[in-house]
Amino acid sequence: MLKINRNFFKNEDIFSNEIAYIASYVINALFLILHIFFEIYYIVIAADWMIKLNIVSLIIGILNFGLIKFEKTKIFVNMLFYEAMIHVTIATLCFGWNCGFQNFHIAIIVLIFFGNYFSQKMGHDDVRTLKFCILDIIAYLFSFLWFNWFEEIYVISTTLQKYTQLLSALVIFFIVIAFMWILTQFTVRVEEAMNKKAQFDELTQLPNRYYLMAHFKQLMTKDNKQNNYLAIMDIDDFKKVNDTYGHNCGDYVLKEIAQLIKKYSKGGFVCRWGGEEFIILGSVEIDMKNQCRILNDIRKFVGNHDFKYEVYKFNITITMGVAIYEQGQSVEEWVNVADKKLYAGKYSGKNKLVF
Repeated sequence: MLKINRNFFKNEDIFSNEIAYIASYVINALFLILHIFFEIYYIVIAADWMIKLNIVSLIIGILNFGLIKFEKTKIFVNMLFYEAMIHVTIATLCFGWNCGFQNFHIAIIVLIFFGNYFSQKMGHDDVRTLKFCILDIIAYLFSFLWFNWFEEIYVISTTLQKYTQLLSALVIFFIVIAFMWILTQFTVRVEEAMNKKAQFDELTQLPNRYYLMAHFKQLMTKDNKQNNYLAIMDIDDFKKVNDTYGHNCGDYVLKEIAQLIKKYSKGGFVCRWGGEEFIILGSVEIDMKNQCRILNDIRKFVGNHDFKYEVYKFNITITMGVAIYEQGQSVEEWVNVADKKLYAGKYSGKNKLVF
């Protein structure tokens, strides 16, 4: 039987801005959780200055939810960056280089590019990543040079320093992994949706000729390709429909016929080839006469269907050309054979199937 990649039928809508907003909420929630952990750590080691500074950070994190809600994305990214950079720099000066707080500057770089990407996805201005990266590197170098002349403010044991450094590294790993996972999922889903949009007809929601060309080998049975047929069909006098009832009515007819063909095709692969032409790619399970009977039934169903648009009621007919696959044919060659039979039907009266 013919197979089609059903993944292209999933996730039909392109990712909206809501996904970017959700990502922003998640990021801010992660930073709030991190600052709650910091608060507990600072209380345990009695770091009074850092306890107070972290309370400010927590307040900023809560306010950031409001900025996200009211779509102040650029302000949100700026607040998140400056808060993180200042907090990490002061924490490094307070606890020393051996505690590893300075390594959070690496995670901040990831945050900068991540925030800029989603800000642009939501239609806002560029966040000036280069400026932020330079500031973050300067803050890192400043912390490094600081300890050439000064000691850390809070003296903690070597053992606690080692565990703090280890814990900081694990948190940084988690932040980078979480950000990259969110970004990867977002990008993959967007690419899938864009790929589907490119390979599916927006009007009829059927696969288009680009899908058929790209997935031709997958749509064919591997062991017995000669048992496949291709039927190309064309709406008779479609131009008269547009000229008489308007192009909106023409769109309605295309959508209606696409659904009829899909409904009665008995599992065949249906695509819109272009304009008013459709293709059914099917498998000869029993014999070709039986398949021709099914295809002829489709022609009759369409011809007997009452098309109703606004105050108009009318009937439409289609003509079909059918060709069996021959070894070594390309999809273009196969369609060309069926197309010649289609036009033979057109020139001999229309509303018929030619095999």
